[in-house]
Amino acid sequence: MEQLKPCPFCNGEANTYVQGYANRVKIEVGCKVCGFWFTDFAIEGSSFNMLKESEDKLIARWNRRAGNTDKS
Repeated sequence: MEQLKPCPFCNGEANTYVQGYANRVKIEVGCKVCGFWFTDFAIEGSSFNMLKESEDKLIARWNRRAGNTDKS
């Protein structure tokens, strides 16, 4: 897993959360200080690989900054 960069807005510490619900899993990446978050959902029955891919994509979005050439 890619290391999370600090928050692009307040430079606060970032974290990931995975929460299970009745028929889906919520994956979040965000700032513990200012409360800015990216969220994605996976449907129940998704494979572990699909969940991991969703988390990896959210982390890549979080880490992307202006001027980055990587469009992940």
